[in-house]
Amino acid sequence: FFFKQKTAYEIASGDWSSDVCSSDLDEKTRILSESQEPVQLMKGARQILALARLYNIPVCVVTNTSYAVARSFKKRCSDLQAIRNWVYRDDYKKPKPDPECFEYAKRTYGEDKEYSIFFENSANGVRSALGVSKRVFCITNKEDYGYKYIKSQDCICIPDFNAFLTAHC
Repeated sequence: FFFKQKTAYEIASGDWSSDVCSSDLDEKTRILSESQEPVQLMKGARQILALARLYNIPVCVVTNTSYAVARSFKKRCSDLQAIRNWVYRDDYKKPKPDPECFEYAKRTYGEDKEYSIFFENSANGVRSALGVSKRVFCITNKEDYGYKYIKSQDCICIPDFNAFLTAHC
């Protein structure tokens, strides 16, 4: 949710236009785990994380990514290392768009479940988050796959975290 994950196809071919994950999960995991490429956070994510630390606001990353791949991302990004609470794909049975992953996160890390805010960057993630909250922000643009679906949902679409900061801080 703070960074765009690349598919194995995108890494191997250098093609960033694909929004479809490789069907070869083992190959994707191997490529992503071995990558030395720096992890780029979304615009404004660093500032959001800094404000959360400053005001002692709990942060949890809920990802469809395995622990092994996420560990590789974290090794390459100190901002991700600073996030204590993570829910990996290994922690739940049903993948997004099922809300199980967010239910698990709220049950495990949610100090004030009533005021949780969710940021997502995919149609499946939005569908999943809306299963547990009505305060869902989707980081998207009109070119994103699934934009029409996302726009039709009860969520707020923003282009990046900077837009959230401008509107709410």
